[in-house]
Amino acid sequence: MTDAGAPYLSVVAAARNDDHGGNFLRRLQTFINALLAQAGRHDIALELILVEWNPPPDRPKLAAAIRWPADFGPASVRIIEVPPELHRRYRHADALPLYQMIAKNAGIRRAKGQFILATNIDILFSEELLELVRERKLQPGRMYRVDRYDVGRDVPVEASIDERLAYCRTHLLRLNAREGTFRLTPEGLRQLADEDIAPADSGIFFGRGWFPAERRFGEVFRWAYDDAEIILRPAGRTARELILDLEPGPGVRYGRFGLQVLGPGQTVLAEVVVARRSLLRVPLPAGEGGRLRLHVLGGGVRTPHDPR
Repeated sequence: MTDAGAPYLSVVAAARNDDHGGNFLRRLQTFINALLAQAGRHDIALELILVEWNPPPDRPKLAAAIRWPADFGPASVRIIEVPPELHRRYRHADALPLYQMIAKNAGIRRAKGQFILATNIDILFSEELLELVRERKLQPGRMYRVDRYDVGRDVPVEASIDERLAYCRTHLLRLNAREGTFRLTPEGLRQLADEDIAPADSGIFFGRGWFPAERRFGEVFRWAYDDAEIILRPAGRTARELILDLEPGPGVRYGRFGLQVLGPGQTVLAEVVVARRSLLRVPLPAGEGGRLRLHVLGGGVRTPHDPR
């Protein structure tokens, strides 16, 4: 549809105007508006590739259904149509109107960008991600991932970049992180599970580096990475110490390991060698709340299998 020169980034998504998931055109329009606006704000030469798979004969095609801007700025858009006769070559074509991953592969193979971002049409990107792309510091041969936040459905279609992202920040539902999927509190903290390693009213929350709570052999526990964050919100109470129940795991080959508990400014609040299951009492700095980081010294051993 446009030609803005050789793109640095190709954004690939699959789409079909069949209202799958509800409000399809609204979600797609919001996605396109946001991406093109951010490309313009950050002066990023990107191309958006929409693979229109098996378009329904009774609905407008995407080129006609979407409201396109008068000026695409540094971005370009291509729509690659996969006709119904090609779709029917695949098994279960009558039951599956859109082969999403095959469609994305078709877009990836035709992408012109130096780097490729395969995504979905109901995703908005953070300013931090676009700033990273603008700096052109992506490295070949790497795969990058970011956490995904699920938010309320009513993201404004016709709004500024900042207004859309402000809506997202105030309508958080879930976090899809490397460690798992977590429900969120209104302020964006990971909610405790119904059964967890801290009481529901403790004011303790688990941030980055913690896997979801599990129950095994009659006990509730959590796996953690080498760096795991604890967030303290004591709800009016001033806690003097935090008691941790620790045990070596697969990342240290179930053997002894050194552990630091770091407070504000990377202050070492406690340092210990853990050889077996044991309790550690951590004195807390004065004041309401804060963040702690559990840092394993020499951890991060690659595990041969997932023990979960």
